[in-house]
Amino acid sequence: MVESVTSRKSSTTRRRHNYYSHKRRRQQQVFVVSAMNGHTTTSSNTLLAFTATIVALSIIGSHAQNPEVNTRTIDCADSSPPLVGYDRIQDIRNDQLEEYERIENGQVPPRPPYVFRLCPNTVFSMDEPLEILLSGMTVTCGPNLRSSDSCVFQGGFEQVIINEPTIDGYTFEMASFVGVTFDGFSGSSISAFAAAPATFSCQDCVWQNFNANFAVDIGVMTGAPTSERMRVEITDGSVVQQGQGGTFFSNDMGTLVFDDVSFLDLEAISVIATSNMGVTMLHKVIFDTASVNTISSASNGGIQNIVNTTVTGLTAVNDVFSAQGAGSRIDMFNVAINNNRITGASPFTGVRVLGGASATVRRSEFIGNTGVSVRK
Repeated sequence: MVESVTSRKSSTTRRRHNYYSHKRRRQQQVFVVSAMNGHTTTSSNTLLAFTATIVALSIIGSHAQNPEVNTRTIDCADSSPPLVGYDRIQDIRNDQLEEYERIENGQVPPRPPYVFRLCPNTVFSMDEPLEILLSGMTVTCGPNLRSSDSCVFQGGFEQVIINEPTIDGYTFEMASFVGVTFDGFSGSSISAFAAAPATFSCQDCVWQNFNANFAVDIGVMTGAPTSERMRVEITDGSVVQQGQGGTFFSNDMGTLVFDDVSFLDLEAISVIATSNMGVTMLHKVIFDTASVNTISSASNGGIQNIVNTTVTGLTAVNDVFSAQGAGSRIDMFNVAINNNRITGASPFTGVRVLGGASATVRRSEFIGNTGVSVRK
Protein backbone atom coordinates (compact mmCIF):
# COMPACT_ATOMS: atom_id res chain seq x y z
CA MET A 1 0.00 0.00 0.00
CA VAL A 2 1.04 3.57 -0.62
CA GLU A 3 1.50 5.50 2.60
CA SER A 4 0.86 9.24 2.92
CA VAL A 5 3.94 11.26 3.79
CA THR A 6 4.04 14.94 4.76
CA SER A 7 6.61 17.06 2.92
CA ARG A 8 7.30 20.76 2.46
CA LYS A 9 5.58 20.68 -0.93
CA SER A 10 2.48 18.55 -0.52
CA SER A 11 0.99 15.64 1.35
CA THR A 12 0.42 12.41 -0.48
CA THR A 13 -2.98 10.80 -0.31
CA ARG A 14 -2.99 7.22 0.91
CA ARG A 15 -4.16 4.90 -1.81
CA ARG A 16 -5.35 1.35 -1.58
CA HIS A 17 -5.65 -1.06 -4.49
CA ASN A 18 -8.67 -3.37 -4.44
CA TYR A 19 -8.03 -6.46 -6.46
CA TYR A 20 -10.72 -8.28 -8.42
CA SER A 21 -10.63 -11.00 -11.02
CA HIS A 22 -10.53 -9.75 -14.58
CA LYS A 23 -11.00 -11.54 -17.87
CA ARG A 24 -7.62 -12.23 -19.43
CA ARG A 25 -6.87 -10.27 -22.57
CA ARG A 26 -3.82 -10.91 -24.67
CA GLN A 27 -2.57 -8.36 -27.18
CA GLN A 28 -0.01 -9.66 -29.66
CA GLN A 29 2.35 -7.04 -31.10
CA VAL A 30 -0.30 -4.33 -30.70
CA PHE A 31 0.33 -1.27 -28.56
CA VAL A 32 -2.69 -0.33 -26.48
CA VAL A 33 -2.99 3.44 -26.36
CA SER A 34 -5.58 5.98 -25.39
CA ALA A 35 -5.80 9.47 -26.85
CA MET A 36 -8.25 12.10 -25.68
CA ASN A 37 -7.74 15.40 -27.51
CA GLY A 38 -4.15 14.31 -28.03
CA HIS A 39 -2.11 12.73 -30.79
CA THR A 40 -0.58 9.26 -30.86
CA THR A 41 1.51 7.73 -33.62
CA THR A 42 2.75 4.16 -33.84
CA SER A 43 5.48 3.23 -36.27
CA SER A 44 8.21 0.67 -36.92
CA ASN A 45 10.62 3.32 -38.12
CA THR A 46 13.81 4.02 -36.29
CA LEU A 47 13.53 6.69 -33.62
CA LEU A 48 16.17 9.34 -33.43
CA ALA A 49 19.07 8.05 -31.40
CA PHE A 50 18.95 8.48 -27.66
CA THR A 51 20.27 11.98 -27.28
CA ALA A 52 21.25 12.15 -23.63
CA THR A 53 24.90 12.95 -23.21
CA ILE A 54 26.24 11.63 -19.96
CA VAL A 55 28.26 14.52 -18.57
CA ALA A 56 29.03 13.06 -15.17
CA LEU A 57 32.45 13.54 -13.69
CA SER A 58 35.08 11.13 -14.94
CA ILE A 59 36.34 9.67 -11.72
CA ILE A 60 38.36 6.77 -13.06
CA GLY A 61 42.06 7.34 -12.55
CA SER A 62 41.74 10.33 -10.20
CA HIS A 63 40.71 9.48 -6.64
CA ALA A 64 43.35 11.24 -4.57
CA GLN A 65 42.08 13.20 -1.60
CA ASN A 66 43.59 16.59 -0.89
CA PRO A 67 45.35 16.64 2.52
CA GLU A 68 44.66 20.38 2.78
CA VAL A 69 40.92 19.74 2.43
CA ASN A 70 40.38 16.21 3.74
CA THR A 71 41.67 16.84 7.26
CA ARG A 72 39.26 14.60 9.18
CA THR A 73 39.83 11.28 7.42
CA ILE A 74 40.74 8.09 9.29
CA ASP A 75 42.21 4.70 8.49
CA CYS A 76 39.05 2.76 7.67
CA ALA A 77 38.58 -0.12 10.08
CA ASP A 78 37.00 -2.62 7.71
CA SER A 79 38.60 -2.08 4.32
CA SER A 80 40.47 -4.44 2.03
CA PRO A 81 42.64 -3.09 0.53
CA PRO A 82 43.33 -0.41 3.18
CA LEU A 83 41.65 2.95 2.69
CA VAL A 84 41.89 6.38 4.24
CA GLY A 85 38.40 7.85 4.28
CA TYR A 86 35.43 9.08 6.30
CA ASP A 87 33.23 7.19 8.73
CA ARG A 88 31.04 10.15 9.79
CA ILE A 89 29.00 12.55 7.67
CA GLN A 90 29.71 15.47 10.01
CA ASP A 91 33.41 15.19 9.18
CA ILE A 92 32.69 15.51 5.46
CA ARG A 93 30.35 18.39 6.20
CA ASN A 94 32.99 20.24 8.25
CA ASP A 95 35.89 19.67 5.83
CA GLN A 96 33.75 20.86 2.93
CA LEU A 97 32.47 23.91 4.80
CA GLU A 98 35.98 25.02 5.81
CA GLU A 99 37.14 24.87 2.18
CA TYR A 100 34.04 26.77 1.05
CA GLU A 101 34.75 29.48 3.61
CA ARG A 102 38.38 29.72 2.48
CA ILE A 103 37.13 30.34 -1.07
CA GLU A 104 34.54 32.86 0.15
CA ASN A 105 37.19 34.75 2.15
CA GLY A 106 39.61 34.83 -0.78
CA GLN A 107 42.21 32.66 0.97
CA VAL A 108 42.36 30.09 -1.84
CA PRO A 109 40.93 29.75 -5.36
CA PRO A 110 38.61 26.82 -6.10
CA ARG A 111 40.75 23.71 -6.53
CA PRO A 112 38.62 20.78 -7.72
CA PRO A 113 38.20 17.91 -7.91
CA TYR A 114 37.22 17.51 -4.28
CA VAL A 115 37.23 13.80 -3.43
CA PHE A 116 35.58 12.47 -0.28
CA ARG A 117 36.02 8.71 0.14
CA LEU A 118 33.61 6.79 2.37
CA CYS A 119 34.78 3.90 4.50
CA PRO A 120 33.28 0.61 3.30
CA ASN A 121 30.77 -1.40 5.35
CA THR A 122 29.70 1.78 7.14
CA VAL A 123 26.28 3.21 8.00
CA PHE A 124 26.16 7.01 8.00
CA SER A 125 23.41 8.52 10.14
CA MET A 126 21.62 11.27 8.20
CA ASP A 127 19.93 13.11 11.05
CA GLU A 128 20.98 16.28 9.22
CA PRO A 129 21.35 16.47 5.42
CA LEU A 130 24.67 16.85 3.65
CA GLU A 131 24.59 20.05 1.61
CA ILE A 132 26.82 19.94 -1.47
CA LEU A 133 28.75 23.22 -1.52
CA LEU A 134 31.85 22.57 -3.63
CA SER A 135 31.72 22.38 -7.40
CA GLY A 136 33.59 19.29 -8.54
CA MET A 137 32.81 17.35 -5.37
CA THR A 138 32.96 13.56 -5.69
CA VAL A 139 31.80 11.19 -2.94
CA THR A 140 32.91 7.60 -3.52
CA CYS A 141 32.25 4.35 -1.69
CA GLY A 142 35.06 2.14 -0.48
CA PRO A 143 38.25 1.01 -2.20
CA ASN A 144 36.37 -0.45 -5.17
CA LEU A 145 34.07 2.52 -5.82
CA ARG A 146 31.05 0.20 -5.97
CA SER A 147 27.76 -0.09 -4.12
CA SER A 148 28.87 -3.58 -3.03
CA ASP A 149 31.34 -1.83 -0.69
CA SER A 150 28.26 -0.85 1.35
CA CYS A 151 28.37 2.85 2.22
CA VAL A 152 24.84 3.50 3.48
CA PHE A 153 23.21 6.88 4.09
CA GLN A 154 20.61 5.88 6.67
CA GLY A 155 17.42 7.67 7.70
CA GLY A 156 16.62 11.36 7.92
CA PHE A 157 14.07 13.48 6.08
CA GLU A 158 16.42 14.90 3.42
CA GLN A 159 19.80 13.26 2.94
CA VAL A 160 21.55 15.41 0.29
CA ILE A 161 20.75 18.99 -0.74
CA ILE A 162 22.13 20.98 -3.68
CA ASN A 163 21.35 24.70 -3.59
CA GLU A 164 22.57 27.77 -5.44
CA PRO A 165 26.03 28.98 -4.32
CA THR A 166 26.08 31.83 -1.83
CA ILE A 167 29.47 33.17 -3.01
CA ASP A 168 29.30 35.93 -5.61
CA GLY A 169 30.87 34.75 -8.84
CA TYR A 170 31.22 31.14 -7.71
CA THR A 171 29.65 28.68 -10.16
CA PHE A 172 28.46 25.26 -9.15
CA GLU A 173 29.06 23.09 -12.21
CA MET A 174 28.88 19.47 -11.14
CA ALA A 175 29.17 16.89 -8.39
CA SER A 176 29.03 13.11 -8.33
CA PHE A 177 28.23 10.24 -5.98
CA VAL A 178 29.60 6.80 -6.77
CA GLY A 179 28.43 3.58 -5.14
CA VAL A 180 26.41 5.27 -2.36
CA THR A 181 23.27 3.61 -0.92
CA PHE A 182 20.34 5.81 0.17
CA ASP A 183 18.27 3.97 2.75
CA GLY A 184 15.28 4.70 4.95
CA PHE A 185 14.73 8.40 4.16
CA SER A 186 11.27 9.88 4.66
CA GLY A 187 11.29 13.10 2.58
CA SER A 188 13.81 13.11 -0.27
CA SER A 189 17.19 11.44 -0.58
CA ILE A 190 18.39 14.15 -3.01
CA SER A 191 16.91 17.65 -3.26
CA ALA A 192 18.40 19.15 -6.43
CA PHE A 193 17.58 22.86 -6.28
CA ALA A 194 20.42 24.45 -8.26
CA ALA A 195 19.87 26.06 -11.66
CA ALA A 196 21.11 24.86 -15.04
CA PRO A 197 23.72 24.09 -16.21
CA ALA A 198 24.67 22.41 -12.90
CA THR A 199 24.86 18.61 -13.06
CA PHE A 200 24.69 16.00 -10.32
CA SER A 201 25.32 12.34 -11.11
CA CYS A 202 24.81 9.08 -9.23
CA GLN A 203 26.76 6.13 -10.61
CA ASP A 204 26.06 2.61 -9.32
CA CYS A 205 23.94 4.00 -6.49
CA VAL A 206 21.11 2.25 -4.64
CA TRP A 207 17.82 3.58 -3.22
CA GLN A 208 16.11 1.12 -0.90
CA ASN A 209 13.76 0.56 2.03
CA PHE A 210 12.11 3.98 1.99
CA ASN A 211 8.64 5.43 2.47
CA ALA A 212 8.87 8.96 1.11
CA ASN A 213 7.38 11.50 -1.27
CA PHE A 214 10.57 11.69 -3.36
CA ALA A 215 13.76 9.82 -3.98
CA VAL A 216 15.08 12.67 -6.14
CA ASP A 217 13.40 16.07 -6.36
CA ILE A 218 14.50 18.48 -9.12
CA GLY A 219 13.05 21.97 -8.84
CA VAL A 220 13.03 24.69 -6.22
CA MET A 221 12.57 24.53 -2.48
CA THR A 222 9.19 26.28 -2.49
CA GLY A 223 6.78 27.31 -5.19
CA ALA A 224 7.28 26.79 -8.92
CA PRO A 225 10.58 27.32 -10.77
CA THR A 226 10.91 30.33 -13.06
CA SER A 227 14.12 29.27 -14.84
CA GLU A 228 15.64 26.04 -16.10
CA ARG A 229 16.76 23.79 -13.27
CA MET A 230 19.74 21.49 -12.99
CA ARG A 231 20.47 18.12 -14.57
CA VAL A 232 20.52 14.88 -12.58
CA GLU A 233 21.91 11.63 -14.02
CA ILE A 234 21.30 8.14 -12.58
CA THR A 235 23.58 5.64 -14.34
CA ASP A 236 25.89 2.65 -14.29
CA GLY A 237 23.69 -0.12 -12.87
CA SER A 238 21.93 1.98 -10.24
CA VAL A 239 18.96 0.31 -8.51
CA VAL A 240 15.74 1.66 -6.94
CA GLN A 241 14.06 -1.03 -4.87
CA GLN A 242 11.61 -1.76 -2.08
CA GLY A 243 10.23 1.77 -1.88
CA GLN A 244 6.82 3.20 -1.10
CA GLY A 245 5.47 6.72 -1.40
CA GLY A 246 4.43 9.48 -3.75
CA THR A 247 6.48 10.44 -6.82
CA PHE A 248 9.93 8.92 -6.55
CA PHE A 249 11.65 11.05 -9.21
CA SER A 250 10.16 14.51 -9.69
CA ASN A 251 11.55 16.65 -12.52
CA ASP A 252 10.15 20.18 -12.47
CA MET A 253 11.74 22.20 -15.30
CA GLY A 254 15.04 20.32 -15.16
CA THR A 255 16.73 17.44 -16.97
CA LEU A 256 16.65 13.89 -15.61
CA VAL A 257 18.60 11.03 -17.18
CA PHE A 258 18.38 7.31 -16.40
CA ASP A 259 20.90 5.04 -18.14
CA ASP A 260 21.22 1.37 -17.12
CA VAL A 261 18.89 1.56 -14.11
CA SER A 262 16.57 -1.03 -12.53
CA PHE A 263 13.35 -0.27 -10.61
CA LEU A 264 12.24 -3.24 -8.50
CA ASP A 265 9.38 -3.96 -6.11
CA LEU A 266 7.88 -0.47 -5.75
CA GLU A 267 4.56 0.98 -4.59
CA ALA A 268 3.96 4.58 -5.61
CA ILE A 269 1.60 7.08 -7.14
CA SER A 270 4.16 7.70 -9.90
CA VAL A 271 7.71 6.47 -10.33
CA ILE A 272 8.72 9.43 -12.52
CA ALA A 273 6.91 12.75 -13.10
CA THR A 274 8.11 15.43 -15.52
CA SER A 275 6.53 18.88 -15.64
CA ASN A 276 6.97 22.50 -16.78
CA MET A 277 9.07 21.78 -19.88
CA GLY A 278 11.35 19.40 -18.01
CA VAL A 279 13.04 16.67 -20.04
CA THR A 280 13.39 13.09 -18.83
CA MET A 281 15.35 10.45 -20.74
CA LEU A 282 15.32 6.71 -20.07
CA HIS A 283 17.80 4.34 -21.70
CA LYS A 284 18.27 0.67 -20.82
CA VAL A 285 15.83 0.87 -17.92
CA ILE A 286 13.91 -2.03 -16.34
CA PHE A 287 10.71 -1.70 -14.31
CA ASP A 288 9.94 -5.03 -12.65
CA THR A 289 7.22 -5.73 -10.09
CA ALA A 290 5.40 -2.59 -9.07
CA SER A 291 2.02 -1.32 -7.91
CA VAL A 292 1.64 2.25 -9.17
CA ASN A 293 -0.78 4.68 -10.77
CA THR A 294 1.73 5.61 -13.49
CA ILE A 295 5.27 4.55 -14.30
CA SER A 296 6.19 7.85 -15.95
CA SER A 297 4.09 10.92 -16.68
CA ALA A 298 4.59 14.30 -18.36
CA SER A 299 2.53 17.47 -17.94
CA ASN A 300 2.70 21.19 -18.75
CA GLY A 301 5.11 20.73 -21.66
CA GLY A 302 7.17 17.94 -20.10
CA ILE A 303 8.99 15.59 -22.48
CA GLN A 304 9.78 11.89 -22.02
CA ASN A 305 12.29 10.10 -24.26
CA ILE A 306 12.12 6.35 -23.55
CA VAL A 307 14.50 3.96 -25.32
CA ASN A 308 15.40 0.27 -24.85
CA THR A 309 13.19 -0.01 -21.78
CA THR A 310 11.21 -2.93 -20.32
CA VAL A 311 8.11 -2.82 -18.12
CA THR A 312 7.08 -6.17 -16.64
CA GLY A 313 5.57 -7.72 -13.55
CA LEU A 314 3.20 -4.85 -12.74
CA THR A 315 0.35 -5.83 -10.45
CA ALA A 316 -1.50 -2.51 -10.43
CA VAL A 317 -1.30 0.47 -12.80
CA ASN A 318 -3.64 2.92 -14.53
CA ASP A 319 -1.41 4.20 -17.34
CA VAL A 320 2.10 2.91 -17.87
CA PHE A 321 3.20 6.09 -19.66
CA SER A 322 1.10 9.25 -19.87
CA ALA A 323 1.28 12.82 -21.14
CA GLN A 324 -1.17 15.64 -20.54
CA GLY A 325 -1.43 19.18 -21.85
CA ALA A 326 -0.26 21.02 -24.94
CA GLY A 327 3.44 20.53 -25.59
CA SER A 328 3.76 17.45 -23.41
CA ARG A 329 5.24 14.55 -25.34
CA ILE A 330 6.26 10.91 -25.18
CA ASP A 331 8.82 9.50 -27.65
CA MET A 332 9.28 5.73 -27.37
CA PHE A 333 11.60 3.38 -29.24
CA ASN A 334 12.16 -0.32 -28.55
CA VAL A 335 10.00 -0.37 -25.42
CA ALA A 336 8.48 -3.64 -24.17
CA ILE A 337 5.41 -3.59 -21.90
CA ASN A 338 5.02 -7.32 -21.44
CA ASN A 339 3.66 -9.88 -18.99
CA ASN A 340 1.96 -7.52 -16.60
CA ARG A 341 -0.84 -9.08 -14.55
CA ILE A 342 -3.25 -6.30 -13.65
CA THR A 343 -6.13 -7.76 -11.63
CA GLY A 344 -7.72 -4.60 -10.22
CA ALA A 345 -11.19 -3.28 -11.02
CA SER A 346 -9.98 -0.75 -13.61
CA PRO A 347 -8.23 -1.72 -16.88
CA PHE A 348 -4.91 -0.12 -17.72
CA THR A 349 -3.44 1.63 -20.75
CA GLY A 350 0.06 1.33 -22.18
CA VAL A 351 0.29 4.92 -23.44
CA ARG A 352 -2.27 7.61 -22.66
CA VAL A 353 -2.27 11.17 -24.01
CA LEU A 354 -4.67 13.91 -22.97
CA GLY A 355 -5.41 17.56 -23.64
CA GLY A 356 -3.23 18.25 -26.66
CA ALA A 357 -0.26 16.08 -25.68
CA SER A 358 1.37 13.76 -28.23
CA ALA A 359 3.09 10.38 -28.32
CA THR A 360 5.24 8.59 -30.87
CA VAL A 361 5.68 4.83 -30.36
CA ARG A 362 8.17 2.99 -32.58
CA ARG A 363 9.37 -0.60 -32.68
CA SER A 364 7.73 -1.36 -29.36
CA GLU A 365 5.58 -4.23 -28.13
CA PHE A 366 2.71 -4.94 -25.77
CA ILE A 367 2.46 -8.70 -25.18
CA GLY A 368 1.05 -11.08 -22.60
CA ASN A 369 -0.72 -8.52 -20.42
CA THR A 370 -3.99 -8.93 -18.54
CA GLY A 371 -6.45 -6.23 -17.51
CA VAL A 372 -5.90 -4.17 -20.67
CA SER A 373 -7.98 -1.11 -21.55
CA VAL A 374 -9.44 -0.83 -25.04
CA ARG A 375 -10.48 2.81 -24.61
CA LYS A 376 -9.92 5.15 -27.54
